[in-house]
Order: sequence, then structure tokens, then C-alpha cells
Amino acid sequence: MEPKKPATRMTKRLTFVKTEQKGKIIICHEELSNTGAWDRITRECNERARPEFYASMERLVGHVLFMLELPDTWRSRLYVNGVRFLYGGMYETMGAVIFASKRYSGLQDALALATPARWCEPVREGGDSSLCLTPACIDALLDLQNEVRLYIQGERHKQLGIFDTKGKSPAVATGSKPSTSKGSYPRPAIPGAAL
Repeated sequence: MEPKKPATRMTKRLTFVKTEQKGKIIICHEELSNTGAWDRITRECNERARPEFYASMERLVGHVLFMLELPDTWRSRLYVNGVRFLYGGMYETMGAVIFASKRYSGLQDALALATPARWCEPVREGGDSSLCLTPACIDALLDLQNEVRLYIQGERHKQLGIFDTKGKSPAVATGSKPSTSKGSYPRPAIPGAAL
């Protein structure tokens, strides 16, 4: 089966997202320059993301357990703290490495884990599709990418008491309704996923 070629080449793509214990969020993405090379942009942000951002990271825990063949008893102590997005093959097929940590009772240290690199579909002709990401994992990764997009565009955790210069919240002042994560942006076409 030949992979589907994206209609157009993506011009932005997410390459890395990480949450740190002190609340910092690190985001790396690339933008296609006029020369055809990728420009790398890194953001270190201190503002909390929307709850949906953290929920999308948590949705990846089960996929980490599955890929690393870990017992389900680890689920309550495992947390995902980062994802490296990969793009490879002729059609820039999206892949990912998911980073997680296992907490230990009474210790501040945690066991660092990383899944092997997995792709949405084989990046080489004749590749083994059994080693690809599951459809549910792809869906969870695309949800995370959508949350990162919203974060970059300024949608953050709602805080009470933040008003514009007229004394009204930005949503009230403009008459706009808050957007929701689901359906806010169309999903990028697989095999490649764009930022």
C-alpha cells in the first residue's frame, strides 16, 4: 500500500513539547523558510495551559504502557512529560517518541522512560506496519498538537480577575465565545501533521 501524499507541503510543524515540574512548558516548532530550510523556534513559557492540554498529555499514559509492555499497575504512578514529533520519509510522515516518568513513594526522583520512535505509517516501502502507532495513539497525539497550537495562539488557563482596559474580560469586550478544543482546528492530514 502506497502512503498518501499530502496535498501541500506543510509550512509549520511541532517538533517537541515538554512540561516541567515547576510549571514551565517548553515548545519547539519549525517553520519553512523561503529558502526551503526549516527554521527552529523554541519557546519557554511560564503560563499554565488550558486543562485540556494536560488532559491530552495524560491520555498518552496508556499508550506508553502498551509500547513499553509495562504492567497496568504502573498507570497511577506514570505521567507523560514530553513528546518529540518526528517527520520522515518521502511524504514527511509524522512519528513520535513519548517521554514519561514513574514516581516512587517517598522519593523526589523518578524513573525516566521513553518509547521507541513509532510512525503513523511505515516511512519506507515494505516497512512493518505492526510497529506503527495505533489509531488511538495518533488521535491522542493530534489532540496534543491542537492544544499546543491553541497555547501558542494565546489560549491559556482561565484566571479570574484579568480584565482589559475597559474593565471587561476580553471575551465579554469582544462578544466572542470561548473556543473548545474539539473542532477548533481541522486535524492535519496524515501521514504528515502540521503545526
